[in-house]
Amino acid sequence: MPGDDHLETLTRLRGLLEVTRVVRSQADIGAVLEAVARAIEQSLGFAVVVINVYRPAWDDFVVAAVEGDASARETLLGVTYEWDVWRGALDERFDRRGAYLIPEGSYDWSGQGPRYVPVRPATEDPELWHAGDELFVPFRHSDGHLLGVVSVGEPVSGRRPTDDQLDVLVAVGAHAALAMQSAQEAAELARNRRALDEL
Repeated sequence: MPGDDHLETLTRLRGLLEVTRVVRSQADIGAVLEAVARAIEQSLGFAVVVINVYRPAWDDFVVAAVEGDASARETLLGVTYEWDVWRGALDERFDRRGAYLIPEGSYDWSGQGPRYVPVRPATEDPELWHAGDELFVPFRHSDGHLLGVVSVGEPVSGRRPTDDQLDVLVAVGAHAALAMQSAQEAAELARNRRALDEL
């Protein structure tokens, strides 16, 4: 129905606007990440949202925000991943419109670190979301380097996302990357000011 499509479009745009508001109103990186995860969950219709942040000092990624399922939060929050996890997951064969959709069974996750895979009935329908499906969107700095990766799962619709839904998710990811970049730059500036004050 056209009315349903219109309502879905408005909901997605609301998600973009919410992330834009966060970008403008928050300076603290933790608050930014939590607000972005919440906006994606509530506006884009994913029951689980996980944000992995690159840590240059350790050259790894840490799960810094988990929104949605309490089991996912308990399993993943604070977990660290090495670069190899993302090199494999962000392979061009999984690229769909700037997002990376990895269908269940198409990638070997063994030895890659903890994963949250919900218990749900198996299905053969390629249009439906499978328990082992993964969907990632990279957060990139304006100069192109990787700031982090958002993982979303358990779409409320129960279906794998359409191209339109992926486009909105990638657009939200671009806004979220700006928020992360701004918060990180503000934190670095504050550290430099403190160091100068101490001198």
